[in-house]
Amino acid sequence: MNQIQDGRYPAKFTGEVSVYENAKGSLVASFPVEVEGQTRTWFATLVSPDGTVNTRRIADIKAMIGWDGQVDTLDTLQFAGAECEATITNEQGNDGKTYSNIRFCNPLGGSGTKQPESMDRNTLLTKYGAKFRAVAGGAPVTSRPPVKPPVTTPVNAPPPREATANMETCWKTLCNKMEGKDRQQIESTWFEHVQEVGDGCQPPDFTPEMWSRLLTLIQTGTLLPF
Repeated sequence: MNQIQDGRYPAKFTGEVSVYENAKGSLVASFPVEVEGQTRTWFATLVSPDGTVNTRRIADIKAMIGWDGQVDTLDTLQFAGAECEATITNEQGNDGKTYSNIRFCNPLGGSGTKQPESMDRNTLLTKYGAKFRAVAGGAPVTSRPPVKPPVTTPVNAPPPREATANMETCWKTLCNKMEGKDRQQIESTWFEHVQEVGDGCQPPDFTPEMWSRLLTLIQTGTLLPF
């Protein structure tokens, strides 16, 4: 099959879903989806290995194909032709080749889940204000992060210790990587990456493993599996 450029595309489901438990212990639903004239498979995680139910993913599937949300009815539905929006990302497989994979399928026009209510401004400032001021070097929120000179490593020097993955290191790494970009672009990329890693989970509830996956995604552009 031909590669499809990264991006979001109108798509439609073309066949019946298969529901199974993968080797990692996640409950997964696999959907055949036609996008750009090619059939790809979307693997939607319904329940994580730790037993966490992916309520956002379930809500989106219900909105797209008319599912009632019961686990024993999903593979009995007839929904071929139902439309959706597929997010395509190109990733390298174990064989070294690059494949166009479906990262997400969402209802046309965006996710079918309700937009979370924003936290109280005073609570945001109290809990996170100092962290973000530290990242921005004390500059106002609308300012760009300060430009830092490149760090040179002496020959034969020991490799630098890997930074602990948390909100501050992830944000700082993204700002350094996108140095020269405007604040809006950096924030947009930040929220996209957080959505990819959290898949419905918000940063205050991220585990150390999730922060580590986010840091790897920022550094390499690859989202590691659980």
